Amino acid sequence: MELLKEELNRVVDYVAPYLQLANSHTVDFIVNDTWQRVIPEEIRIHSDRIEVHDVLDAFYRNDSSITNLIQQFIEQATEHELKHSRYFKPIDELNFPKNGSKSSVKITEFMSAKKLHEVESMSQFVADVASLSNTSLIVDIGSGKGYLTSVLALQHRFKILGIDCSQTNITGATKTTMKLEKKWKVYQRRSQNLTKEKPPPTNQVAKEPCSSNEEYHNKYKWKSAIVGDLYKQRVQSISKTTNMDDILSEEYPREDHQNVLLVGLHTCGNLAPACLELLVENRNRIKSIVNIGCCYHLLEEKFVSNPDWLKRNSVCGNPTFPMSEYLTERRFALGRDARMCGTQKPINLKDSDEITNATKPLFYRALLQKLMIEKLSADDFPQGMTGRIAHKCNTFREYLTKAEKKLDVNLQVNDQDLDSFVEQNTLHWDRLKIFFILKSALSPVIESIILLDRLLYLFENNISNAFVVRLFDPDVSPRCHAIVALPPSQL
Repeated sequence: MELLKEELNRVVDYVAPYLQLANSHTVDFIVNDTWQRVIPEEIRIHSDRIEVHDVLDAFYRNDSSITNLIQQFIEQATEHELKHSRYFKPIDELNFPKNGSKSSVKITEFMSAKKLHEVESMSQFVADVASLSNTSLIVDIGSGKGYLTSVLALQHRFKILGIDCSQTNITGATKTTMKLEKKWKVYQRRSQNLTKEKPPPTNQVAKEPCSSNEEYHNKYKWKSAIVGDLYKQRVQSISKTTNMDDILSEEYPREDHQNVLLVGLHTCGNLAPACLELLVENRNRIKSIVNIGCCYHLLEEKFVSNPDWLKRNSVCGNPTFPMSEYLTERRFALGRDARMCGTQKPINLKDSDEITNATKPLFYRALLQKLMIEKLSADDFPQGMTGRIAHKCNTFREYLTKAEKKLDVNLQVNDQDLDSFVEQNTLHWDRLKIFFILKSALSPVIESIILLDRLLYLFENNISNAFVVRLFDPDVSPRCHAIVALPPSQL
């Protein structure tokens, strides 16, 4: 545990001087003079002296004739990413005994390509963990539409309990499972490259005549062999205080499940920490966990307040970052915008076109903020959001027209004055690009802190056979890291 503390401490000490940068919002980049306030002094002075555009160009081209302080910043940040942690386990290096149903069944309907990638990868990993741990029951927290649980039941034949706080999701999950079950044999045949010919008919029992269509439907309608038997669902909110004994005794009154595997695919915000707390509080039944969290910006912190609207929408009630006693004693705080930074999708920071496309909406919104402050009084200032309108706009004039309609304001700026305004602020776009690159480099470091803190929480509670593994391609599914805990005797 001391090694994990040292590692977490090293990452926290690295990121602490840059938290003001990570918590700076691009909307106020121009009006709050963010360039002067939060950009590391060495990079800012160097960029202003040589010209920001030339510094960016040298960065993109790896031009060694100009000192590349941006590249040095990125390299230092990369050293603190999860992939360099001793507690990060490459999935191909895990000596798991493989579950028997290794061949993947290719599902061609019901899921997006992203969801299919997630479900295929995680279902196989969960099946391997369940086999290794001799799991008697898998409980999926935040089961949503039931994609993961359906595949675990249909392909791997595990007993599953899906729990979600939404009745709509549970109803949808039942329908999804039944649709998949009806087509499962078709998917199996396709995956095994069998012919598309229908199998020979089997001897069927003659159906007795019925007096009405309703009687016929009730007697001979298709019935799922999965739902209600192998796969159950339950509507319930989950928190640290949830009593798993009560849930299992209600759902399985004739069974005594003492070896439960808790799973969660993109458990949102505070739900991911709640799953780890469930493991700690119910270790007599829950022996292992595979959890992938998401939406770090929705976490509640102990030492920094969330906006009022986020507090109102909270379903947790207690702060969940930091989880470890170690960071709690340090009174360490990230801040909401830093946590939002930790959810950022990976981007090729060396691709000038990609950086330009990513920052154009941010620059337009920052320009709009400055223009509204100049033109509107505090009483007339709009409180709404512009949304995703910038990508469809070729010019700032187009953006302004759509934004005025969206926010119900009229800034009354003619084309000549607007062109002059944009030209006067063009330098801020190049500065914003550097800001965006630096903040993007910090994104995986912030995620490292959140996940290592959760891992340390398990270690502090004597669950030390735990590690982090990457299950998905981050370009397809950015929240790709799972916290895994196994019984002490395994691995």
